Amino acid sequence: MEQIIKNIGTVYDHNDLINQITNQINSIIIDDYKFTLLNKGMANNREHVLLESINIKSNDKKSIFAYYRSNSEGGYWRACVWGWYGAYDKGINYVTSSFINIELQNFINQQYNSLSNIENILHNCYLKTLLNNKADELMDQIYNEDRIQQDLIIDVISDCKAGECFRSDFDIKKYINGLSDKWAYEKELKGLLQQIDTEQSLNEIIKKMYENISKFMEDYFTCDLDTISYIGKYIFKYTSDIQISNEFYKVNIENRKHQTKYTLFYSKYEYENKKRPKFNGTYYCIVNMVPTDSQITKYGLYDKIVSAGVYIYKIIEYKQQCNIDDGDRHIESPSGGDACYTFIGDFITNLWPLNIIQLSENKK
Repeated sequence: MEQIIKNIGTVYDHNDLINQITNQINSIIIDDYKFTLLNKGMANNREHVLLESINIKSNDKKSIFAYYRSNSEGGYWRACVWGWYGAYDKGINYVTSSFINIELQNFINQQYNSLSNIENILHNCYLKTLLNNKADELMDQIYNEDRIQQDLIIDVISDCKAGECFRSDFDIKKYINGLSDKWAYEKELKGLLQQIDTEQSLNEIIKKMYENISKFMEDYFTCDLDTISYIGKYIFKYTSDIQISNEFYKVNIENRKHQTKYTLFYSKYEYENKKRPKFNGTYYCIVNMVPTDSQITKYGLYDKIVSAGVYIYKIIEYKQQCNIDDGDRHIESPSGGDACYTFIGDFITNLWPLNIIQLSENKK
């Protein structure tokens, strides 16, 4: 006989109760939205989660969508939008547009192993999305320019496009000459970059670029080290020999010229490559940065973002887009086969404010 359970005056059969408890365990409320994790699954050699959200203050319909875990960012979650060209679409900014709220990411990491696995997870997601007439909303959101916070200092850095300096055809002189110098801030950054000795190796040129961009940020921003708070941790394994152990944090920074406040998310991580241990060690990286008053959207994105060019970049680069590898930086694909990624975390580990955060930790 089917078990009947009474709970707060409502009758549930056994399966309904189990489903309700499971939904409570797999749900989290952030700002005005409740997010419920539904399933997990593999697609395109990447982990995916299927989830739904609902506004707890309105009667809107539930939204159903998927995220994928990015191999090139050490396992962080991104909104799953499949472009017409046959790849994941990152949106208007390669790093920040499709980046999922960090607290929601932490929750997914905690619950991921407990989720039931389903086949054809993307088919299930897109079918349900189409049925709910939501097919284009998420794409529109990651390309919405109105989400980008206007900031004179950050806008200057955004001219230094993310990833360009790691490409095999990178021309530092052409790169610097192409930067605008119409305004005083632009002239200052361009002047710093023009001090770089362009006859050095590409590795040294990139290091100097980051040192000067870091100096530029430190000149115009302040960092309140007392606001550092721990968010969570996660170990991402590429293969049995390669893993990244992440601890992620947040800290408040402020544009000292315009008093604009931001929350900067960063990772302290251990990089371990058993076959190629040269770069094994502890590193830091800026994961994302949003205006402090940014809120979560129904798709788990931040409603306000920044576009900061190479200042906010990933620690892993695609091998075909990177010309700094000497063999020791190789990372094998999680799906097997030849190495297809390159570790570049050592170039960005001392960016401001990561440098002063590390100094404060060493003094403790």
